[in-house]
Amino acid sequence: MFLCSYSGSFQSNVTTPAPHEFLARVSGEYIICGAVMVCVMLVLFGYVIYKIRGARLALDYEAVGSALGGPVVPVLVVYPAESELSQRAVGALAEFLQQHGGCSVAVDMWQQGSVAKLGPMRWLLEQVQAAHRVLIVAAQPSPEMLTIPGASIPAAAQDLYALALNLVAGQAKNSTDLAKFWVVRFRESAALTSELKACRSFSLMKDLDKLCRCLHEQDVNMKIADLLLRRNHCSRDATEKLRAAVQALSEKQGSATKNLNIV
Repeated sequence: MFLCSYSGSFQSNVTTPAPHEFLARVSGEYIICGAVMVCVMLVLFGYVIYKIRGARLALDYEAVGSALGGPVVPVLVVYPAESELSQRAVGALAEFLQQHGGCSVAVDMWQQGSVAKLGPMRWLLEQVQAAHRVLIVAAQPSPEMLTIPGASIPAAAQDLYALALNLVAGQAKNSTDLAKFWVVRFRESAALTSELKACRSFSLMKDLDKLCRCLHEQDVNMKIADLLLRRNHCSRDATEKLRAAVQALSEKQGSATKNLNIV
């Protein structure tokens, strides 16, 4: 009697959901599951796109080079042996191009052992052949700036400069070969020899950004090169170091010219 009574009481308390309520509940669960699956798929799709774009950017980054991944544009810098100030400006320019301009710079002050081993002429010819551009620093206009080269100026610097001018003169009738040689002036009034007047010229610091862009003008991905070189790798410290060296040289030239005019 008791069991029957309890069983009857239990059955009376159990409610069976109506068909439409059951369908609504199942549909809601399916909708939630479907929404979760869509979210997961979107996340996976975004991750795949991110990896693909990242891989493409890495390839472009490698193609144009960077200061982090290694320089890509071989550049030779040749300069006249004049003064400690001019030597400092040349060194600052070489460091800027090497560290922040996307270039691999060859300059005698960094490779004195190789110059001594091969000799100035052979070293210069090999570097010119390997270089994408040859930057020739124009001589300074004031004779007062010409001093006996100090210990920091390599002994072969003046010989290399004279040899470079001879190379330019030899290419005067060949515009394609002559295009490899560019002139860099630390001052717009810097004297240009007859050999250098036919070369493309850049004045620092005014044309520094232009010089960096032009050194990479043959890159396929020029826009990326411009972004990397001008925004990310043109260190403010390196730029200011070069600016200070050029300014000190310019001030010394102005002072020497003023004293010369007084005399």
